[in-house]
Amino acid sequence: MSGLRIFVTGATGFLGRHLVNRLLALGHAPTLAVRDQAACPPEWRSDARLKIVATGPLEGASGLDVSLADHHAVIHTAGLAHVAPADPAAAEAAFMRANAEATEQLARAARYAGISRFVHVSSLSAITPNAAEAVVDDKTSGWRPETAYGRSKLAAEQALEAER
Repeated sequence: MSGLRIFVTGATGFLGRHLVNRLLALGHAPTLAVRDQAACPPEWRSDARLKIVATGPLEGASGLDVSLADHHAVIHTAGLAHVAPADPAAAEAAFMRANAEATEQLARAARYAGISRFVHVSSLSAITPNAAEAVVDDKTSGWRPETAYGRSKLAAEQALEAER
């Protein structure tokens, strides 16, 4: 299946950069939702197959439902992962805004736009500590996230489930 219009968040991040190149190689038409167009490689800015939309932080973006019109799917890789304020309360709030609130807002906009395919890149931190002696798989339950990052990724998953 090629030629799909796919809305990609986090395109300039580690995973997103690889994803965009793969989608292009498969013949898809990605729209890249980025905080700042200047973060895109120059070759992306001149590639007619790509549409780049500067949204700023997703949790505060307006008009996402309009940007999502005529798309077949959303692949959501954006989020805050490896940096956070030193203050624990500020870190918790920053992770919740960037991961949970942004995901909830994007999922709601996708639903309004009639998009039923939504791929969300989460983290094992949402269900388990970084190191676990047990096997972690789809049946894993009972653990609670130990970090602000993990709690925010779990909250994002719960927001997506509520939007389904």
